[in-house]
Amino acid sequence: MKILFVSFAISLVTSSVMAESGSNLDALMDRWSADNGVYITKKARKDAHEWQAIVDDPRGAPMPQRAPEDRSTSSLWLVRFPTIRLNVNPTAPRDYVVSINGEDCPATEKGLYKVPIGTIQVRVERAGKAPCLWSGTIVDSRTQEVSCNF
Repeated sequence: MKILFVSFAISLVTSSVMAESGSNLDALMDRWSADNGVYITKKARKDAHEWQAIVDDPRGAPMPQRAPEDRSTSSLWLVRFPTIRLNVNPTAPRDYVVSINGEDCPATEKGLYKVPIGTIQVRVERAGKAPCLWSGTIVDSRTQEVSCNF
C-alpha cells in the first residue's frame, strides 16, 4: 500500500512539474517572440514542446525526427527554427492575410515567422489581388526570403 501511495505521489509531482515546464516554455516563447518581433507558428511551438520533453526527461520521451543537436537550453534552440522573412510590397497598409501551412498568422511589422523544419507553404492574400504563393522544404535554421508584390 505504501509503495502504491508513493508511486502515486511521485507521478502527481512529476506531472505538475512537466505542466509547469510547459507553461514556462510557453512564457519563454512568448517573451522571445515579443522581444525579437517574430511570430512562432503553432507547429513550431508544438515541436518546441516535444524538444523540451527530451530536455526534461531524455529517457522517457521519444526522439522527434527534427530534434536539435544541442538541447542544453530552450532559448538557444528557439533560434534554430527556420525563419520565413516575408517581404510584401507595397508594405502599407498591412491589410494582407498570411497563412503558413494552413495556419492563419498575423501580418507582422518585421514579417518574420519561425516555422518547423520541413515542407512549408506560404500564402499571402490581399483583397483584389492574386494570391502570392511560395512552397519549399527548409532543412535547417536558415532564413527563407519570400517576396510578394501586389
